Amino acid sequence: MVKDILFQIKYTFSQIKFNRKKELNQRLKESFGKLKDDSFDFDNIEKYFRKRNNSKAYQVLSDKTCNDLDFDDLFMFLDRTNSKVGQQYFYNNLRTIKVNEKQTKLNEEIITELSKNPELRISIQKNLKN
Repeated sequence: MVKDILFQIKYTFSQIKFNRKKELNQRLKESFGKLKDDSFDFDNIEKYFRKRNNSKAYQVLSDKTCNDLDFDDLFMFLDRTNSKVGQQYFYNNLRTIKVNEKQTKLNEEIITELSKNPELRISIQKNLKN
């Protein structure tokens, strides 16, 4: 009797865990490339940019330039990240102009691979979400 109850509880929890994973996979697939409806905490998003040494960048967009460009609105439109760290990194990359052809080529290859391989993309997204 007790064994049956314990088995049922374990089975129920494993089903819940399986369903959550399945739902997460579905949400990640459906949200890929779509606009986010999250709220944006720019004080937090800007932290990495403010603390990072970008002195080797070819150009860094000033606060005045960003204000003139409505940069926050642009960022909200472009942002498709799934983590706070990803948002910070993306924001920094948009504010700094680097001239590194090798890195640019590598980024393009990564983007192409992740666009073609949803299983790899979802796996990476789940790991970053943790």
